[in-house]
Amino acid sequence: MAAFHNVIEQSQTRNQSYNNGKSTASRTFVIWHDTPATLSTPFDVREFFGIADGSGNALPMIGDLMEGERDLFAISFDIERIENSQYVWQVKYQYGTGGGSRTQPEDEGYVQMTLDFQSSFKSNFRRGAVIPTNGNPTNEFTDIGGTSIDVAGNPMSAPYYQTVVSISETRHGSISMVSNQNTKIRSQRATRNSALFYGSPVGSLLFQGARVSRIGVDTWTFNYEFTEAADFHLIQVPKINLLGNVATTLVSGVERATSVFWHQPFPTFSDHNLLSTNF
Repeated sequence: MAAFHNVIEQSQTRNQSYNNGKSTASRTFVIWHDTPATLSTPFDVREFFGIADGSGNALPMIGDLMEGERDLFAISFDIERIENSQYVWQVKYQYGTGGGSRTQPEDEGYVQMTLDFQSSFKSNFRRGAVIPTNGNPTNEFTDIGGTSIDVAGNPMSAPYYQTVVSISETRHGSISMVSNQNTKIRSQRATRNSALFYGSPVGSLLFQGARVSRIGVDTWTFNYEFTEAADFHLIQVPKINLLGNVATTLVSGVERATSVFWHQPFPTFSDHNLLSTNF
């Protein structure tokens, strides 16, 4: 097929501009075919993107670098039939800076990630307590150590750092594909990562769940939500006395919680990398 279509760039249409630190450019091609019916719709024209004709010319793909440039990539195009010609088409490309990608948001395998770095306050009894390996206490009734910051068994506010990780992917497939993916999502909810995941240490990243949306015919987006916590999602729990109050001991003239333990509310691990082949 590639040997019979014809592509010519209208070099006189090339232009380039520079404004506020950004370059843009455009160029126009004409394409026709020896078999007229082969190019009867814009979709037919798109089928020849990136395919060289017999002379070596080719229509660019989205994301292709413009010849002679270092940071000008094809970012959009317009296809229209040339007036008074049924099977000759004109394709005008717009170029912009910032890197190229051939995968568009509606394409299979497109992945987008958002990181939200947050800080807040959390009620704690100790400061500087050692985090157990992977956030899993070997014994939940072993004192965590550190420096007491509570007053008479009342916890104090301490800085708390977390990163909310949102990953969106586009998938093409039937409802059967979605059902299979939903099964994976259900099985991993409320689990922490058993393997390194986009730089998050083992045990620090909690998979909260996902949102699935249908955006076209057999086209779906899966939006996954994770939270990475600096304290591996551990909770400080004080020892309680027989009266149901926090057990306290006088330390340097101040009542402090006698013992404080680590509690891990999310003890189950799973490999988040297996949620999708696109991760």
